[in-house]
Amino acid sequence: MNRKRRSEKQFLSCTLMETMWSDEIMDLSHRLIKKIGYTGYANLEYKYDYRDGRMKFLEINGRISLSHTHALRCGINLPLLMYREALEGPLPSPARFERTYGEGILWWYLEEDLKSAIRLWLCGQLTFREYMESIRGRGYVVEPFMWKDPLPAIYCGKINGIKAWRRIKGLWAR
Repeated sequence: MNRKRRSEKQFLSCTLMETMWSDEIMDLSHRLIKKIGYTGYANLEYKYDYRDGRMKFLEINGRISLSHTHALRCGINLPLLMYREALEGPLPSPARFERTYGEGILWWYLEEDLKSAIRLWLCGQLTFREYMESIRGRGYVVEPFMWKDPLPAIYCGKINGIKAWRRIKGLWAR
């Protein structure tokens, strides 16, 4: 699970979040999914209501989002599980959900978070020290770039492929 540390503006997407765990939320989510008969990947979203100190259910996303890399960093390969389910059919559901990682692994949308921090600093709502403390974590995923994501490998492969092709064409021209 993820907990928001910062966002660009109040109702916009998260720019910095951390891993967290709640047996209560996990149990509620699992019961809801079973009750409505939903199968497959599900990203349930909640928002903490400071007025009454309770979590409020927002929506179920049946699609992968940018934060899937956060799960990957925590040892849960969602794209692989989705792929396996597409090939093999429904995968067995765990009887009990357990933590497979520690808390404090940060998902950081670096460019947007820096914009957010500058805006907050200019408004006097964030000091440099507070910003530095907010980005302290046990591990990181820096978006939109992660070496475990296939895109950097494909991009590097294309560049190397283009260079190799130019070399081959150069040899033929001689």
